[in-house]
Amino acid sequence: MGAEWAELAGHPILKIFLAIVLSGAIGYEREISDKPAGLRTHILIGLGSALMMMVSIHVAGAFNGGIADPARIAAQVVAGVGFLGAGTIMQARGAVVGLTTAATIWAVAGVGLAVGSGMYALAGLATGAILLVLWLLGRVEHILFGKRVQECMVLRAGTPALLFRALRQVYARTRVRVEDWDVQESQGGYSVRFCFKGNGRDRRRVRQVLRAADGVEAIEDSVPEGRRGE
Repeated sequence: MGAEWAELAGHPILKIFLAIVLSGAIGYEREISDKPAGLRTHILIGLGSALMMMVSIHVAGAFNGGIADPARIAAQVVAGVGFLGAGTIMQARGAVVGLTTAATIWAVAGVGLAVGSGMYALAGLATGAILLVLWLLGRVEHILFGKRVQECMVLRAGTPALLFRALRQVYARTRVRVEDWDVQESQGGYSVRFCFKGNGRDRRRVRQVLRAADGVEAIEDSVPEGRRGE
């Protein structure tokens, strides 16, 4: 019975299934957080890493531990995944985003390699730790440090002078630096789309100042160009 369980535990189908489940759990968290790499990407990376590790072990066994080294393919997987992670890093108006997702891709490759080598407990523990960092520490970071992100808003008023006056009031009362703005004529009036870096508290203060500004007819939120999150 023990031999049968050992054979079942090392079966490639089990390894593929575990790689899909563990990497899919991490990918699901990235997917619901609307990040550059989501469920399918993480599953494919975890599955591919496990497959490469299984092939490497098989080749090493076929040569009876001779010239074949199972660690060589694993090392190349780690290097290759680095290029995929670099593809998720984007630069939007001077702000670099996607670093956390790139690190997650690299970690998922490690989970896949652990599954492929039969280290199931380590792979499961690592998956739990990755999810803990992404979910719990992400929220703690926002609470303790008030993470600053790029925010954009659109104001509408009857004249450009009223819009400029409102932006000056924003800077004078909140010290938030407006990084980009664009005035356009629309619907018998004028609108300005402006962006700034701040946290939730800064956003609330800016909206309070704009609500009290004379001549501002409407305030709308706008999504920054290129924003996809960490």
